[in-house]
Amino acid sequence: IRAGSEPAQPVDIPSDGGGTVAGGTTGGGPTGGGPTYGGSTGGGTTGGGTQAGGGTPPPSAPQVGFVDASLAPGVTLSIDGSSISSNGSRELRPGTYTARCQAGPLSESTQITVSPGGRTPVVCYAPARVVRVSVTSTDAERPWMSVVVDGQAQGQTPTQVALPVGRHTIIVRRRGYEVVGEDMVTVDVPPRFTSASLDPLPLTFQVRAAQ
Repeated sequence: IRAGSEPAQPVDIPSDGGGTVAGGTTGGGPTGGGPTYGGSTGGGTTGGGTQAGGGTPPPSAPQVGFVDASLAPGVTLSIDGSSISSNGSRELRPGTYTARCQAGPLSESTQITVSPGGRTPVVCYAPARVVRVSVTSTDAERPWMSVVVDGQAQGQTPTQVALPVGRHTIIVRRRGYEVVGEDMVTVDVPPRFTSASLDPLPLTFQVRAAQ
């Protein structure tokens, strides 16, 4: 205390401002004329900015697709050689595959594309095929003949028979007559990827009186 001067009086410092506030201004701005450090409270964006690992990550893209198979009776389906013998779904990685409908030795193939998260329908049909069987003769008379399909009698010429999917043999016969040339014909009715009807197949045998 300087001699002759009044004793110093205590100074009350308000608790809500005055002077420098570390970390930013409290109470809406600088108080007491001092500088403000750090800007907004907390040193910037509340919580120190975007938090590491915060937010919902984007969903990952599906890594597989599905083949939905629908098969006619007696028909199997294979995808790149892997057999699917019944109706249902199979999970596959996205890409292009060879689909094959098969019935015994007969088959039809097509290309299919499997997309991520998608469903690819594959339908194997088994349309019947109509065969119209008739005969011609080198004789003046036009005889009738019995038609036999896969060993079973199917009426007399002229006639038509509906053949299911598969491989079939057709012959004609009658006592006292013989076939000129090929006496047995093989008819293939393959499975298909379309339900469209097959065109009727004309089949004519030439016959003559037995020598």
